[in-house]
Amino acid sequence: MGSSCSRVWEEFALLVPVDVARSTMADQREFDASVWSTLEGTPPSGRQGFWSDKTADALVRKYFTRDYTGRHFERLGDRAARDSNAFTAEDFVAVTMLGVSVPARAAHEILDGSLGLRMSGLLNELPNDVDIWDAESQLLDKGGPAWDLWDLLDDLYDIGWVTANKLMARKRPRLIPVYDNVVREALEPGHDLLWERLRTCLREGDGLLDRLASIRSDVGQLEDISLLRILDVVIWMRCHGDAQVDD
Repeated sequence: MGSSCSRVWEEFALLVPVDVARSTMADQREFDASVWSTLEGTPPSGRQGFWSDKTADALVRKYFTRDYTGRHFERLGDRAARDSNAFTAEDFVAVTMLGVSVPARAAHEILDGSLGLRMSGLLNELPNDVDIWDAESQLLDKGGPAWDLWDLLDDLYDIGWVTANKLMARKRPRLIPVYDNVVREALEPGHDLLWERLRTCLREGDGLLDRLASIRSDVGQLEDISLLRILDVVIWMRCHGDAQVDD
């Protein structure tokens, strides 16, 4: 299993009280363990509810080859013509593939109101060719462009945190993870901590990125799907989705 107790955490521990540093490191280790156990199919101690014992490769292959609407999430529409720095009607259709919808008033405000311009400005500050584990912390920290964009979406006409995350993941699939109740229950990252925990886990977890890349390669024809999304699919299928479609 990958470890996050590296030089990054040692430097962090010098900047905060010892008890806080120890608690944060322990929480990160627990998060990392949840990621690995979900990826490799070992149910965490005390796990209740549905749990698929299939391999991660089998789960990803099933998701992208069977009747799951989510397999169209990234690929819906013409990528070459897609505006990477503006939310569009096509994006609103895309998130329905993941089981959520953008309320009509919110859609109108984003497409035709001044709020859409503010959101486009924030998207412009978020690179679309950077993976979360390589991202500068200021991009994802509170007060940065990702948080500011998330706040604008979350506060808008009952969009809510799940739809806000899925909209952002549609625009920045390498930087922002899909996040919903299934992922939250599986990983328990703590309030407002998923991006930080996942960024550290993927950056410091020995062999984790290689494992995700191997899954993507073994399944095949998924070169356009981010490793971040591969992880999300494994989590969602393992903890929920595999039961929805028969083999």
